[in-house]
Amino acid sequence: MKNFILFISLTTALLFNISTAKSQIVTEKIWVTVNSINDLPNQEDGKLVSANQELQQLIEEFHIQSFDQALFNSKREDLLKVYEIECFCDVLDLEKRIVETSNVLSNPQPAPEYDFMADPDDYLAIFPNDYALDLIKARGAWNYTNGDTSIILGVTDGNFFLAHEELENEFVSVDVPTSTPSYYYNHGTAVAATAGGKTNNSQGKSSIGYNCRLALAGMGYNYIMQLSNDGVPVINMSWASGCSYNAYLQTLINEMYDNGTILVAAAGNGGTCGGPTNLV
Repeated sequence: MKNFILFISLTTALLFNISTAKSQIVTEKIWVTVNSINDLPNQEDGKLVSANQELQQLIEEFHIQSFDQALFNSKREDLLKVYEIECFCDVLDLEKRIVETSNVLSNPQPAPEYDFMADPDDYLAIFPNDYALDLIKARGAWNYTNGDTSIILGVTDGNFFLAHEELENEFVSVDVPTSTPSYYYNHGTAVAATAGGKTNNSQGKSSIGYNCRLALAGMGYNYIMQLSNDGVPVINMSWASGCSYNAYLQTLINEMYDNGTILVAAAGNGGTCGGPTNLV
């Protein structure tokens, strides 16, 4: 009887340790091309199941949790085959396996990791001396133009306080996530107000192109692609999406460039990706 009780105790402790260890493992993500859409797995009883034996083996061996279409707003056939894989695994091992042996998946690339390029904790403040506008000689530029209501500036960011006094009635469209942390709203509101918020209203901050109108959208490449497809001529991205080159994203950027879109991207905050000279 004592041996049986000891066995139960050891088994319970082992299961607890395994469960605890698993809960501490974080998922990792990569982007890949799925060569045949027919091989995409389906969810069955909470598990991914593919009719392709090779893909099913990868799912089981690398504990793959999901396959999600990565660039669904693209119009290119090759980019519509790009999927984001999330797994409980070392993605470097998964990438190596795909490159060396896979027939169903190809061209693994680092998945984007989105982050902001600023930390505005005083976006409501009135600046007595705005060094940034002085630096770009905004007052001199305003002698020539203050922007035009026919020009739409795309601003992609975390989210926006749409009723904010600097943004109210300044935007023509909104496409944002339904739920985001409060900090996302702070950052997006500050960036949008800088680009095309109200000016000459005795509060907040003077914006650069304050007679322009804004198209506000969420942070991410599908949002940018949709604005480009909608004909927005200039799109701002004050955020980062990782520190590694991604060939899929370069192809998407090329597609938007071919649309005639001007893309303005953040270059980093000095320490982003380890230093001011590093790739962001």
